[in-house]
Amino acid sequence: FTTLTPNLGMVSMKKFSKDDNFSFTVTDIPGLIEGASEGKGLGFEFLRHITRNKILLHLIDVTSIDPISDYLTIRKELKKYSEELANKEEIIVLNKIDAIDETELEKLIKKFVTKKITTKKNLLTISALTGKNIPELAFYLADKIKKLPQEAVIIEEESNEIQIDKSATSFEIIFIRKKTDSNGKERRVWEIKCTRLEQLL
Repeated sequence: FTTLTPNLGMVSMKKFSKDDNFSFTVTDIPGLIEGASEGKGLGFEFLRHITRNKILLHLIDVTSIDPISDYLTIRKELKKYSEELANKEEIIVLNKIDAIDETELEKLIKKFVTKKITTKKNLLTISALTGKNIPELAFYLADKIKKLPQEAVIIEEESNEIQIDKSATSFEIIFIRKKTDSNGKERRVWEIKCTRLEQLL
């Protein structure tokens, strides 16, 4: 896996359109493997960090032996971890399309659709290496996010309203310590500091 630690990032649409001032936050977590809901792999430790995310984007490697099986494994682990997390709106993005020909890609897209895993509208293709379709993905995500219900105001016990500062974007990831799980495997504990998340909590 290329992602070994969780990352928070801000996508500014100005990069794709100079007149577009919209921006949104994304959370990148390590890939999930079978058994992640039971503590295997790196992704499990960070699943709780995406429970507040409104949309899940699954980045699938098209050069994998079985991309569909990879996706279904992720879905299975998400459901085991949290039914609420598994029921969030999701988008499937097929990556590394530069590594296969168009005929193979079309066959794979057709498989995802005919197996009713997703609709063609919610299935995007990109090449992170060449940048192909990255702007289209950004605009697609931005459009989805703009249509989401606005965040509700959080009420404290004293009934004082707390306004969420949506412009807060600073974050910090700190390594805390290492620990050994019940299977004898070494795990790492991280602390993620994010002003916006702290306001929500």
